[in-house]
Amino acid sequence: MSLSIHLLRNTDLSITDIAYKCEFTDAAYYCYQFRRFIGVTPKKFREGSLTSEQLKTNETPSLK
Repeated sequence: MSLSIHLLRNTDLSITDIAYKCEFTDAAYYCYQFRRFIGVTPKKFREGSLTSEQLKTNETPSLK
């Protein structure tokens, strides 16, 4: 997931392109796994809903 996080933070690549670069063949499955691991979707992560401090402590914001 570290490559995925890097690409989300530092590029304008689409979520689908990031999924393929991270060797997922299905963008929906990538999004599912990202959310399982990080706690938010790649889109929400990119929008900044997860702070660096939350990521370090493995806390996730509530998803309402």
